[in-house]
Amino acid sequence: HCPTCDTNLNPDPYRECLADRTLESIVDKLFPMLKEADAEAEKKFYDGDGGGGGMTTRSSPKTSRAAAASSPSSLYHDEMDFCLVPDSSVDAAHRMPPLEMSSLRASGHLKVATMKKFLIMKLKLQQITPSSIEICCNGGQVGDELSLTFIQRTRWIQTGEEVTLTYRYGEEGMFG
Repeated sequence: HCPTCDTNLNPDPYRECLADRTLESIVDKLFPMLKEADAEAEKKFYDGDGGGGGMTTRSSPKTSRAAAASSPSSLYHDEMDFCLVPDSSVDAAHRMPPLEMSSLRASGHLKVATMKKFLIMKLKLQQITPSSIEICCNGGQVGDELSLTFIQRTRWIQTGEEVTLTYRYGEEGMFG
């Protein structure tokens, strides 16, 4: 049983407790102070300040991941950097406002549908539905079911460069 919520974890606890990397990535972007505080608390715990018995020899996966995230040259094994910018090649009716920070890092499993929800939240467009936003790669619209990794491998033609995706209002979004 889980000591916190008393959920039965038998016979295999790893089947009941799975990490959601997409959600974790979004939470880390929205609340970076929580990620830093968690990494600091865990470091104190394993250094002996938090009742961990001075377990300094144990390498903490979360602390290692926090250190990796702070270094631009090392990413999680499935994370990638990408840019999400408004499509400047469309007329003003289809153009959307820019994000405050267009350079992003997320799991390669991140789907286009989740990117659309992210845009709606960050641009404060609650009256807009995800289906009214189009995300494009190299000028071609990409489907909601595609992941960043799939787009990079099949649609991105500038190898060695950061993937840049554009967004715009679709026909439905113009009148929404």
